[in-house]
Amino acid sequence: MSTARAAYTSGMSVGMGAPNVLRGKSSGGNLSALSAIEAGVVDWLCADYDPASLLPVIFRLADRGTLGLPAAIALVSYNPARAVGLDHIIGSIQPGRSADLICVRLMPDPVVQQVFVAGIPVYTWAEQHNLLPFAHHNRSDKPLPPPDPNL
Repeated sequence: MSTARAAYTSGMSVGMGAPNVLRGKSSGGNLSALSAIEAGVVDWLCADYDPASLLPVIFRLADRGTLGLPAAIALVSYNPARAVGLDHIIGSIQPGRSADLICVRLMPDPVVQQVFVAGIPVYTWAEQHNLLPFAHHNRSDKPLPPPDPNL
């Protein structure tokens, strides 16, 4: 923690891995990202080795009250863009910015519902899940049987 605090205090941009937050600890026995965020010495989170970790980490931080939702979103969007000097192009919703956005629904885990690239919709969850003409054949009004306790 002392190294992260010293870097942060000296004005360096401090980043950590989102998987570390989700696991609650470092895979290599190093500093816990969650502890560093709680101490206020983390500027941004990266995907590290798990790109899918960026979306759930936002809601994990907000749900446990570590950060408010806007601050948690900034940890994976605006703050990394600012750290690499691209905040004039990406990272926030403002006129003149790229307008790459996702719309998310909690189901209960976050699921991307829509993706916009440069303001143009390129993916809609509902459209992707009704593409096959025979999809309705798998639907049934009958409830599923209870799980077999012997398995």
